[in-house]
Amino acid sequence: MKWCFFIGAFLIGAMGFFITYDVIVRYAFARPNIWAMQMSEYIVVYATFLAAAWVLKNEGHVRLGLVIDHLKPKPQAVMGIITSIMGICICLILLWQSADELVYSFQKGLSTSYYPWNIIQWPTLVAVPLGSLLLSIQFIRRTYGFFVAFRKQGVHSST
Repeated sequence: MKWCFFIGAFLIGAMGFFITYDVIVRYAFARPNIWAMQMSEYIVVYATFLAAAWVLKNEGHVRLGLVIDHLKPKPQAVMGIITSIMGICICLILLWQSADELVYSFQKGLSTSYYPWNIIQWPTLVAVPLGSLLLSIQFIRRTYGFFVAFRKQGVHSST
C-alpha cells in the first residue's frame, strides 16, 4: 500500500505543476491550455483513492479523538471494530458499484465527450474500484487488530 501513497503524492506534485503551468501560460502569454484542468480532475480522484488505504493504515483519517481517547481500552476496541465493519461495508458497496461502472464503460467503449479531448473513460475509472479494494483490505486488517486488542483485555463475567 505504500507504493500507492507514493504514486498519489507524485500525482499531487504533478497536479501542482500542471496548474502552475496553466496559470503562467494563461496570464503571461494569453494562451490557455485545454488539458491542465482535465488532468487535475483525474489526478484528484487517483491520488485520493490510491492514498486512502495507506492513510487508514497509519490512522491518519479524521476521528473523534476527543471522545475515543477518553475511553478505556476495551470500549476503544469495540468502537474500532464497529467503525471498521462499517468501513468494510461502505467500501465493498463502492467497490461493487464502481467495478460495475468500469466494466460497463470498458465494454461499451465510452469516452468523455464534455471536454475538448475525447478520452476513453474506463482508465479514468480504475482508481475507484482499486482504491476501494485496498481500503476494504485495510479495514479488514484494522478490524482484526481491534478484535485482538479486545481479546487481550479479557472477557470477565460478573455472574
